[in-house]
Order: sequence, then C-alpha cells, then structure tokens
Amino acid sequence: MHRWPRCAPPYPRTLDTGWVSLLLLTSILVGAASAAGGWTAALPAWLWLAAVLAVLARVDLAEHRLPDRVLAIGYLGGAASLTVAALVEDAPGRLVRTGSAGLAAFAGMLGLAVVVAPRLGLGDVKLAGLLGGYLGWLGWEEVITGLAAGFLLGSAMGMWAVIRRRGGWRTEIAFGPALIVGALAVAARHGRV
Repeated sequence: MHRWPRCAPPYPRTLDTGWVSLLLLTSILVGAASAAGGWTAALPAWLWLAAVLAVLARVDLAEHRLPDRVLAIGYLGGAASLTVAALVEDAPGRLVRTGSAGLAAFAGMLGLAVVVAPRLGLGDVKLAGLLGGYLGWLGWEEVITGLAAGFLLGSAMGMWAVIRRRGGWRTEIAFGPALIVGALAVAARHGRV
C-alpha cells in the first residue's frame, strides 16, 4: 500500500495568542476612537492604517524589520481611501497636504538616515513617509509633533535599555513601534479624523 507523504497544513495548528491579542487591542482602540470622533469620510482610511500598523509593529518587535510589502499595502490603501475621503468631503487641499507631508516626512527621514543616523533603517524611512502622509491629513502641526513624539519615545526606549543594562549605546532597538505610537497619540489628541 502506498502512503502519501505527510505535509504541513496550510494553516497553523495552534493559534498565536500574540497576533490575536494585537488584533483585538487594535480593534478596541479603533472602535473607541471612531466612537469618540464619530463617522467621517476618512475613518476607513484610518482603520486601514491601524490594521497595517498592527502588523508592522508586531514584525518590527519580533524581527527588527519593516516589510516592504506591508508598507506598500499601507501606502496604496491609504492613497486610495484618503483620495475617496477628499472627494466626498470636497477637500482637495487636504489631499495635496497629505501627499506633501508624506513626501516631506520621507525626505526628511532619509536625509537624517544618510547624514546623522546611519543605523536608521530604510523601513523606518518608509514608515515615516506613511505616517507623515496620514498626519498631513490632519495638519502640518500634527506631522511635526507626531514624528517628534516618535523620536522622543524611541530615545526613551533606548535610554531605558541602557538603564536596565539590557543594551548599550549601540544596541539596536525596534524604532518602528515608537514612531507608530507617537503618530497615533498625536492623531488621537487631534480628535476627529
């Protein structure tokens, strides 16, 4: 009798509780934010961003990288959904500011990575462009404060690692989650998206 080789199933045999808790937390935060701010035409774009950022944060914490495919999904989904929101709200100026802010954040972070902080990864540069674009939907002040908050939080994380003797001054940290938390904190403080 011929036996077929045993193959791994195309799905995990056990459920990864880290992913489940991350998606549950993201759903709760997005639900609370939408309930507080009410429905807007841009809310689907922010929901899209929350899902993309949840995946990026999880991967960056685990592997110290930000996958290009996930970032591309964030850019494409954000561009499409914010364009629709600008058409619904009849606000082409917001869309122009969104694109300009994304480009400015990308260029600024790239310049910083090349000149000052060579340990800053290109994934962080691309993430800054994505976050800058979304924060640009809210305003230029939010772009500056959101990215600055991410840098402050990342610096605090690095200092905390040194203080706890878990690393030195050259220890690499996952910088993406700090940028994400800083940007989302500023967006939440802004209120309606």
